[in-house]
Amino acid sequence: MEGTPQGGVISPLLANIALHGMEEQLNKFAETLLGRKGQNQKALTLVPYADDFVILHKDIEVVLQAKTVIEEWLSQVGLILKPEKTRIAHTLEEYEGNKPGFNFLGFTIRQWKVKSTTQGFKTLIKPSSKSIKTHYQKLAEICDKNKTAPTRALIAKLNPVIRGWANYFSS
Repeated sequence: MEGTPQGGVISPLLANIALHGMEEQLNKFAETLLGRKGQNQKALTLVPYADDFVILHKDIEVVLQAKTVIEEWLSQVGLILKPEKTRIAHTLEEYEGNKPGFNFLGFTIRQWKVKSTTQGFKTLIKPSSKSIKTHYQKLAEICDKNKTAPTRALIAKLNPVIRGWANYFSS
C-alpha cells in the first residue's frame, strides 16, 4: 500500500482494513466448488497477516483459481498482487521449478511423504534460512561492537536478542 510507512505501527491495521472482505470472497468461491459447501470452505484456508497472506488447499488447481478470485477482488479496491512477491508452491513436491514448501513470517513450511502416519505425510515448520542468517548477523554485530566489553555486559546485550528470537520461533 502507498502512503503508509513500511514497518509502521499503523500499517498492519490499515492493511487489514483494506483487505477486509477477501476471506468472504474466498468463502463465496469455495461454495462454487464441487462437493459440500461447508467442507469446501474449511478446505480452502486464508491465513492473513497485515499485507501478507497464504491461501492453502490440497488441490493446486483450486489455489490457482483462488488466486484469480483474489486478483479480481483486489482490482476492485485498487490493489494488485506483485508478481515478484507472489508464489504458487506445493508443500510436498516441486511445482513449476520451485522447491517444495514456502516461507511465511520467517518460517519455512514443508511436508515430507512418510508411511508412518495415516495422512501419508509429516509437516515440518522451522525458522527459514533467511531468518537464521539475519539472527546470526545480528548476534555477530553485537559481539563485534562489544569486543572489549566485560563478559557480563556482552551477555546482557545478547540475552534479550536470543530470548526474543527463541520465543518467536518456540512454537
